[in-house]
This record gives sequence, C-alpha cells and structure tokens, in this order.
Amino acid sequence: MSISKAEKAYIQTGLLSSPPRRQDGRPLFDFRSISLETGVAPLANGSARLLLGDGTEVLAATKLQVDDDPSVTCTVTCSPSAYPHLSAPAIEDTQADLTALLHSTLSQHRPPNLTILPGKKAWALHLDVLVLSDAGNLYDALFMAARAALCDTKVPRTRGVEYKARKDSGFDTRTAPTDFELPDYWDEGEVLAGSDTWPVCITLNLESPSVHYLDAILQEEASTPLRLLLIYSFPGPTLQGMRTLGSGELTLPQIKGLLADGEKYAQEIILALNAKLKEEDLRRNQKARDRFEQRF
Repeated sequence: MSISKAEKAYIQTGLLSSPPRRQDGRPLFDFRSISLETGVAPLANGSARLLLGDGTEVLAATKLQVDDDPSVTCTVTCSPSAYPHLSAPAIEDTQADLTALLHSTLSQHRPPNLTILPGKKAWALHLDVLVLSDAGNLYDALFMAARAALCDTKVPRTRGVEYKARKDSGFDTRTAPTDFELPDYWDEGEVLAGSDTWPVCITLNLESPSVHYLDAILQEEASTPLRLLLIYSFPGPTLQGMRTLGSGELTLPQIKGLLADGEKYAQEIILALNAKLKEEDLRRNQKARDRFEQRF
C-alpha cells in the first residue's frame, strides 16, 4: 500500500510523540479485537476462521491423508479480492513467500500421533490457509489462524490389522500388523498431539530504534521503515525464526532488547489465544448438547 508523504509524516509524528497517538486510538502494544471460530469447514479434520479487527481475515483448514512417513505441509493462497491493487504475478509471489515462511516453520513439528504403523504408514497433515482480506499485520494473523486450526484437528483412531498364514504355508507367520482400519468414523478421533507447541508470530513495527508497536494497520505498515518478525514455539517461548522487512537496520544490542520484548508479547498472545480456543470449545460443546436435546 502506498500513502502520501503528508500522511506518512502525520502517522510517524503521532507514533513518536509523547504520549504516542495512533489513528484508531489504541496504545502502542494493544491488538485490535480478535474474533476466532473453529470447526468452520465440515469436511476438514480441523479448521478455524480468524478476523483481526474488522479487516484482516484468514481461514485455515487441515486434512489428513495416509502416507509412508508422518509430515506437515503448508500452502497459503491469497484471494484476489484481498489485494485488488496487485497483478496476478505479484499475488503469486506473495503466496509463495507466505507459503515458504509458514511451511519452513511448521514442517519441523512432528506430532507423535501422526504415526499409524511405525516405519510403514502414517498420516500426512496438509494445512491450507486462505487469506480473505489483508488490513495489516497479516503474518501474526496467519500464524494464529494456523495454530487454531491445528489445535482443532482430530486424528482418526486406528487399529492394526494382522494377516496370519498357516505355519506350513511357507509364508511369513509373524504377527506384526501390516495394515490398519478405522474403528470410528473418519471425523472422530483424538486431538492432534503437541497442540501447546505450535508457534506464533510477533511482528514488531520499528518506527525508530527506541520506539516499536504491535498490530499495525496498512497505513502504519506503509509508514514504518522496518518490521521485525519473531516466531516463537512453545514451551519456552523458544525463538524458532526471525525475519526483517524494510530498509531499516538494527544493531546487536537492539536485537537483544527486542527479543526480550518479543518473548513477553508471545506469552501474552498465547494466553489470549488459548482462552479464545477454550471459549470456542465450550460454545461448540453447548451447541452439540442443544442439538442432541432437540432430537428427543
């Protein structure tokens, strides 16, 4: 997004003033309201829709398929309506960049209950993320939606199947399972293991070496010379990835101070996100009970 020099100067002056001023009146370290809904894609193993403020909207869904080894792969798609000012090749570049960042981070995780038959068969988890609109702070919203969908994912329960041959048949009579079956329906199962470990992203918008703020809207992003993406996994938090966006520069002492701030913000985001996921579980359980009672 491009803005005029006058608007850029106005935003920068407000952020650097004492006390700081933002266009929507928020303090520097406050997020816009976060709306979260899980179970929004009935045919997915897990799904979530996240709305940040009234503009940035992301939909994430997981699907499990049988493969030889357990794996986690990610794909990010951007709706053309989210970037009406960009050409098709530019949108493709944006998708590729977001996919590379999300996949390189999440593919390092291997939930133990993705394994079906050790060394033979496993669940391959595919995470598809759709950016419906971008009104700023997309990276944080992307990771929050992905984490919510992964926490919502149910892994189907499996049972090993053994094929035994007669001892005098000449075939291998060992009883190790060679195949599996589903004792439940495909959409039933257990929660994906390690839900507390999935990472979040914290974007520090650096207006000056001593001033940073969170959750920038598009106009603020366009006026900020440098953004620092910090990706933290849990427990910890543990820094899993870092990226800079923009033309600004940072010294090593400045980075150390920002990492300490980032850890604090990551803890706060996780607490808030976990609370919203718990509220969503309670809402869906109550809705299921109400449907059950209406049948009888």
